[in-house]
This record gives sequence, structure tokens and C-alpha cells, in this order.
Amino acid sequence: MTEPSPAEIESAIDRAWKLLDADAPGQVAGLLRPLLERGVADLDDRADLHHLLGVACEDLGERDGMVAEWLEARRLDVEGDAEARELGDAEF
Repeated sequence: MTEPSPAEIESAIDRAWKLLDADAPGQVAGLLRPLLERGVADLDDRADLHHLLGVACEDLGERDGMVAEWLEARRLDVEGDAEARELGDAEF
């Protein structure tokens, strides 16, 4: 599998927000998980995808999934941003 292009990722993120706005969070995972499975090298893009998956889980009432996705987004943010490493849990 080839890594998704930046344009493909941006398009998927835009589409995911539209699905969330249209109250269709169940479709977000089917849109974003295949991109993650193909390998997204950019940490910011990966964090954004996990954040959106967390929002979809929240909308679906899947608390465990929401927490897992948002923790992964936070981990990626911290890994890619020196300033984020300085934020404590309470500030986050």
C-alpha cells in the first residue's frame, strides 16, 4: 500500500468534518481508518485523523474509543511539538 498524499488526507479530513456536521459519525471511521492503515508519516496529519476519529466516537457514545483516539492524538502532538511536551495533563 502506498502512503496517502497530502491532498488525499486533506480531502478526507474535510469530508470527515462534513460527515460529523451531517450527524453521520458512523461513516467517519470507514473514511479515515484506511488512510491510517496505509501509513501516514506526517505526525500532524496522523494526530488530526485520530482527533477526528475521537470526535466520531464521542458522537456515537463510544467513550473508550474517544479516549483512546484522543490519547493517541495527544501522544502524536507531543511527539511532534516541543511546546506540547511542556503542557501538563491539566493544561491539556
